[in-house]
Parts: sequence; C-alpha cells; structure tokens
Amino acid sequence: MAEKLGHRSHTTVQGWWDRDVIPAQRQREVLDEAKRRKIKVSAEDLIATPPVASAQAAA
Repeated sequence: MAEKLGHRSHTTVQGWWDRDVIPAQRQREVLDEAKRRKIKVSAEDLIATPPVASAQAAA
C-alpha cells in the first residue's frame, strides 16, 4: 500500500498500522486507492473511535 500511495518507505504505512490510525490528511488517498483496487472500505472504517468508558469509570 505504501508503494501504491507513493510513499518511499513502507514504514510510513507500518506506523499507521502500529498506531491503529490513518492520519486524517491521508484518509482520502487510502479510500481512493482502495476503490481503484475494489477493496471494500468506508470512511467510517478509517475513523478512530475512542473507547467507550464504563459506567464505573464515569462515576
């Protein structure tokens, strides 16, 4: 994917994987490349959602 997105090093995309987040400024290009390759992925798949706090933690 790094090569397809024009990154010189695979470590850029590896960092996204390690941090479990794709930077907002890169999400459009990832979606576009997935579409070109007929990979089903949506914007919602790329958006990091914070963990849900338990009721005990909120009290």
